[in-house]
Amino acid sequence: MTVNLSYNGDLARVLVAISSVPNGTVKVERSTNLLAWFPVRGGVGLPVVAGTAGLSDYEFSPDVENHYRVTQTSLEDKVDFFTSSGTWSKPDGLVAVRVTVVGGGGAGGGSAATGASQASMGAGGMGGACAIHWVDAASLGATEEVVVGAGGVAVSGGAGGAGGLSRFGSSGSPWASATGGTGGSTSSASSSAGVVMSSGATPTTVGDVGIPGEAGGNGRCLASAALVEGGNGGSSALGHGGRAGAATSGTSAGSGGRLYGGGGGGSAAVASQSATAGGNGASGVVIVEHIFAG
Repeated sequence: MTVNLSYNGDLARVLVAISSVPNGTVKVERSTNLLAWFPVRGGVGLPVVAGTAGLSDYEFSPDVENHYRVTQTSLEDKVDFFTSSGTWSKPDGLVAVRVTVVGGGGAGGGSAATGASQASMGAGGMGGACAIHWVDAASLGATEEVVVGAGGVAVSGGAGGAGGLSRFGSSGSPWASATGGTGGSTSSASSSAGVVMSSGATPTTVGDVGIPGEAGGNGRCLASAALVEGGNGGSSALGHGGRAGAATSGTSAGSGGRLYGGGGGGSAAVASQSATAGGNGASGVVIVEHIFAG
């Protein structure tokens, strides 16, 4: 931000001219001792619009014993928050960005159709991975592509679908990207106790910091199909996994992942039930935090 103070000959007024400032509000303050600062005229702010030539219409009456300063008190559009794919535009005056991306969560595994003395269950879906990256504004284009990974879709009686990749930047060379979580596996119907293990591919991230999503929980059947539980969904860095279904009879579907990148819970079925789906994974997110000159 550039600030110019101009005075007339007898110090009857001060004219404040502001230029090269991002969206926001600036404030004029005064002090007689440089220790305690007070807003001029009750802290009236000047709205500044990015891209304008500047402002030069704010006047106040000075005192030769007073000291004056102009400060930026707020920044508009400081964070761009994407919950769906789109395009990011670089604001004027930007110095750098911190980008956080979270992939979509995997869906929980479904439970297969069961006979009279059988049970089946699904493991929980894996949480989406997270990447954080800092980029100088000079390196960024005027616009950058944003992709938000969808949550995995649950399948009745089958393994859950995987979550989608989230990224900031081009597909060939993104500034930051994080893969989605894998879907939960499912067991076949059985009258015996057993466990269905969660499955999870190694997540891939691009950025300064990479945080893998939590693996989904295992599903299990106890005491020869007397009690069956699905697996809880895995959490992401910015989301919670869905709860698993559990039953001693009938079916209990897993719940969907919550917030950003949470995996869906696995479902459970006992005794002559139709196939059931687990919970869907939660979609990811892309957060672009703007850093301006102080």
